[in-house]
Amino acid sequence: MRASKSFLLIFLCHYATTLAFSCGEFASYPGAAYTTTDPVEIRSPHSYCSYLDVHQSYTWENDDVQSIWINFDDQCHLEEGDWLEIIFIPHEDDRKISKIFEGTDFEGFLVPTNTFQLNFHSDTAITFWGFAFIADPSRCGQFRQVTDIIYHDFETALIESPHRYCNDLDVQKTYSFDSSTNTEMIQIAFDSKTFLEVGWDYLVIQYTDKNGNLAETTINGGPPEDIVVYSNSFSIHFTSDLTGSYYGYKLTATPLHGVGETELEEAFV
Repeated sequence: MRASKSFLLIFLCHYATTLAFSCGEFASYPGAAYTTTDPVEIRSPHSYCSYLDVHQSYTWENDDVQSIWINFDDQCHLEEGDWLEIIFIPHEDDRKISKIFEGTDFEGFLVPTNTFQLNFHSDTAITFWGFAFIADPSRCGQFRQVTDIIYHDFETALIESPHRYCNDLDVQKTYSFDSSTNTEMIQIAFDSKTFLEVGWDYLVIQYTDKNGNLAETTINGGPPEDIVVYSNSFSIHFTSDLTGSYYGYKLTATPLHGVGETELEEAFV
């Protein structure tokens, strides 16, 4: 069982800049601009105060930052009528997107750009714990995004985790070669540097075997033998716990067609 995200936030304080304020400081703080890719912990006072109307802007002025992963603390709790709003405009779009959080309904999400606006409102009644979240602009933040990836060229694809990978990951992705490539099989080969924390972090690959059945290979430690996928797609599920990380995984996916068993055996020699 995973520890709660509240523990995660305490753990990440060793790695993230933490913004913690009194009610007066929180109300007047305009936000910040960062030049690194380090995570930032943003939180309201606990418990927060009444009569708050807060407007803050956060920007990562770094060319490597293309998106920001927002990961909420499990303790987030706002009184009825109070709300947190996060506004952003995706890189590829001009539409302004607003996400509003109330009560205890706080779910992590990806901001597909390098900046966001935070608005927080509390009324005159009672207050609760408030909110706290990690804004992670690192490669791990981008890696968390659940994505189905389609390749349009009949060429070997490189697939890898961040090195080192981050803690508390739970990522699922599907990789496929589209019909125009005439891919019948895929050969998956792992880099020798592949390594996950033994007993705690796992990469599970699901694919179709030569009998047409759903097969599964689990990596926990070093790299496995090469895998042959008897279809044009496969999926991965990568999980890491709250402490300890290593190199991660790195693999190539090579599309094949018109290859018999003899050629496959020779390819694996």
